[in-house]
Amino acid sequence: MWNAISFAAIALLCVLCAAISLFSARRAFRVSASLVRKQSSIESKLQSMATSHENWEGLVTELVKSVKMAKVRRGISVSGSQNGEPDAKVDPEAWRAWKNAQLRAGQYNQ
Repeated sequence: MWNAISFAAIALLCVLCAAISLFSARRAFRVSASLVRKQSSIESKLQSMATSHENWEGLVTELVKSVKMAKVRRGISVSGSQNGEPDAKVDPEAWRAWKNAQLRAGQYNQ
């Protein structure tokens, strides 16, 4: 009788160990899958941030060029008014006449 009880206890212990091993393996698989998803999510976020950074860098570069050209244009109109050049936007006919007079006199802006 004690033999049957000990065999039953050993069999029950083996079943419990197998069940615990199965649950541990499933949990380990879920954790590793979660880590893989998290890693791919982080990589995706990093890629997205890099792309966004490149886009912003391009926009800032274009903005810098635009501001620079605006300063250059503003500087040309200021330096042009210092030597008697009329504003081409305000009075295009006067500017055209002034430019033709310069060309006839042989003065070229370079």
